[in-house]
Amino acid sequence: MKVFGSGTKLIVTNTGQSAQKPKATILSSSKEEMERTGQVVYLCLLEGFFPNVIKVMWQKGSADVESEQGEIKEDQNSNKKNDGKNNILYSVSSWIKVSTSELNKKFTCRYKHEGISNPENWDEISIDGLTKEDTSIYPSATTQRAAYLTYLLLIMKSALYGPIMFFIIYRARK
Repeated sequence: MKVFGSGTKLIVTNTGQSAQKPKATILSSSKEEMERTGQVVYLCLLEGFFPNVIKVMWQKGSADVESEQGEIKEDQNSNKKNDGKNNILYSVSSWIKVSTSELNKKFTCRYKHEGISNPENWDEISIDGLTKEDTSIYPSATTQRAAYLTYLLLIMKSALYGPIMFFIIYRARK
C-alpha cells in the first residue's frame, strides 16, 4: 500500500483478486437496552468486501447524520467463504444513536465502494419506522433462563416419577 498525500491511497495486490461488493445488514438495540438508555443504536454491518477502501455515512430522511465507525478489519473467515482461495475480504461497522422518540423515522446507511457496479454511485440499506416491539427479535435472557429451569424441573420430575411408581406398584403386589 502506498499513500500519496492526504487523499490518495494505492493498493497493489498480487492475488489478482477483483473488487467485491459489501453485503450490508442493519441491526438494532434490544427492547431492554432501549428502555434502559432511552435510545436505540442502529448498526450498519458491511462485510465481505475487497479492497479495504470504503466510505460510509448515515442519513435521517435526506439529511446527513453524525455517525461513528469502527476500523476496517480483515474477515477471519474470508478463506472459508471463498472455497479455500486466498482471497482477503474485509468488514466494517458504522453506527448511530437515535432517541426513542425518533423510532418512526427512516434511517439509511449509505456506502461507496468500488465493488459496486457504478462506483460513482452510493449503495444503501434503510430501516423504516421501527417500533419497540420490532427490536425484540430474540427472547430476553430472563425468558430463556425461565424456560431452561422449567425444562430442567420437568426432566427431574419425570426421573423421580418412574422409581416412585415402580416402588408403589411393587409394594401393592406383595
